[in-house]
Amino acid sequence: MRYGDIQPADGRLPRDYPVLAHINIDPVKWFEFERLIGDTPVTKIIGRDNSRDERLVVHVACASTSVRDRLLDGWE
Repeated sequence: MRYGDIQPADGRLPRDYPVLAHINIDPVKWFEFERLIGDTPVTKIIGRDNSRDERLVVHVACASTSVRDRLLDGWE
């Protein structure tokens, strides 16, 4: 999956990923983020918002609130 393949979130979460996280990252770290988080058993990138104030907001569906909390702690 490439940056250009990610479309803005449409508001629906995948069935097995009921928790939504909004992760703010430096756009330069996009490829690292996508490689590490991407589509895993506990996370799925479902969208993104273009850079605001030199930050990229990535919408990640998570399997649980603990997964979301770890993502927020690790990337913000």
